[in-house]
Amino acid sequence: MFTPVACQSLHDYDSIFSPTNLQGDLSRSVRLFFHNAGPRCHVVRIRNRETEEDRPPRAADYRDALVAISIEIPDFNLLVLPRDDGVDPATQQEIWKMASHYCREKRAMLLIDTPPEWAGLVDVQDAWSDLGIRRVREGLALESAAMFYPRVMVRDGDAEVPTGCCGAMAGLMTSFDDAHGVWTPAAGLDAIIAGINGLEYETTEDDASLFGNEGVDVLRTLPEGIVCWGARTMAGHTGSWWKFIPVRRLALFVEQSVERGIEWVAGEPNDALLWQGIQASVGAFLDDIWKRGALEGDTAEQAYFVKCDAETTNPEVIARGQVHFQVGFAPMRPEEFMVLEFTRSTG
Repeated sequence: MFTPVACQSLHDYDSIFSPTNLQGDLSRSVRLFFHNAGPRCHVVRIRNRETEEDRPPRAADYRDALVAISIEIPDFNLLVLPRDDGVDPATQQEIWKMASHYCREKRAMLLIDTPPEWAGLVDVQDAWSDLGIRRVREGLALESAAMFYPRVMVRDGDAEVPTGCCGAMAGLMTSFDDAHGVWTPAAGLDAIIAGINGLEYETTEDDASLFGNEGVDVLRTLPEGIVCWGARTMAGHTGSWWKFIPVRRLALFVEQSVERGIEWVAGEPNDALLWQGIQASVGAFLDDIWKRGALEGDTAEQAYFVKCDAETTNPEVIARGQVHFQVGFAPMRPEEFMVLEFTRSTG
């Protein structure tokens, strides 16, 4: 238990896990991941149903699993927590809260299946229910989580059953990442979900807009197939930069890439030559992703900037043995820059 197991195919998953552990939303989520072109995942078993007492998992079990992930998988992008039918709403809320803050810390995104009790917008907006979206949002790192509605129908043995769609969305998002970059949303007519027989509840274009205003992404049945028709984080009801999944993930990608790309500054003299080197190195990275379509703007000046000079690294910063610089980039509109601040130790 609590050991992340790498699976590169359904065959890997089926051969590693026993038949007892191949039941339920976990199994269906893994299958949907691979059905939707997911290339590789890690599965963490919270507990062994064959050997342990018949009890639902506790929040502490998930906490132990997250610790194991930190040790075994230092870098990951998406986290899915398939539903366990025995988990009550209060415990589920505690798990989501813990996992969303964990994803914020790890620069990842938590994908959340909506409560099975939701049958439409009235359930989402029920301010008095513990299952309404206002209660669900409480305490979560909203910019690091995305929620999808409704559940999808899949064949499980001889029965057709509803299951969460986040395994499928993780597969779609991973395949979009590989093909187009993390800045491309897995939504729209190209985001057709495979391996399912339908939706538990049908949705309309109005639903997509109204759910989106609550920070919930909707699946829809269109002539082209069943597609994801939204790309908002759970902060989608706010005016935050982070209301859109691709903007949030692009910022995380830039932040991580820049930090890795400037590891060489440690031990370097903190002078104008270092500052120019940082601007050239980071600028080359931003120029590359701009040309690949990640940033808005017809010119590089409209798309990004790197500022590292005597103003950002003033004598006080130098005295602390640090270099400080700014990275700005335009994820949505030319010259409307999102700015990240970086500080690193030098020689």
